[in-house]
Amino acid sequence: MRVGLALLLVGFVMVGGYGLYTLLRVLISADDIHFLIRFGLPVIVIGVFVILVKALWDRLRERKGPDGRNYEEAQP
Repeated sequence: MRVGLALLLVGFVMVGGYGLYTLLRVLISADDIHFLIRFGLPVIVIGVFVILVKALWDRLRERKGPDGRNYEEAQP
């Protein structure tokens, strides 16, 4: 299960990274796009990426117990 999720995440990062690269290349090289859109849109995309990474980081840290070891919830 973890391998499948890791592969899925790697695939999303690869496709998203290429899309972000293409978006930035088009926005920076185009002369007819307004300055605010040219630099504002990448800032928004980077901000969303930072928020997603922080949420994932917090979620992974939440799984660990107070002593740093992984634990599972007790089943009734």
